[in-house]
Amino acid sequence: MGLHDNSLGSLLGSLLGSLLASKCPLTPEQIAAVKDESIDFSDIPELDEEFWDRAEVVKPDRFDQITMRVKRSAVACFKAQGKGYQTRMNRVLDSYVQYITKHSTDTGRRRGPLKGVPGSARHTR
Repeated sequence: MGLHDNSLGSLLGSLLGSLLASKCPLTPEQIAAVKDESIDFSDIPELDEEFWDRAEVVKPDRFDQITMRVKRSAVACFKAQGKGYQTRMNRVLDSYVQYITKHSTDTGRRRGPLKGVPGSARHTR
């Protein structure tokens, strides 16, 4: 096979195209120019009736801006991990809320779901 062989050239072009696509995202104009027929959907499963029967609408959880007293050592620990410390703190709190909500009937410490917590029986919003 020579370097100019069509199948080899096609393969190299395809590999180069994949490499460039992974490092250089397409512009909106380039995306609009792609024909539907040229898109490979073989690795995407079809969404059948069963999928839509089980689908649930999930509303986004909004943020409230609050003022809260937190131990300096706790804040320092999160800040030491770099940018995004407030997001990490929120994720820790959120994981605790998910755990408590899931296990609310497993402990004798609480009488029931947390008031105001999405997904709990006493959620008031």
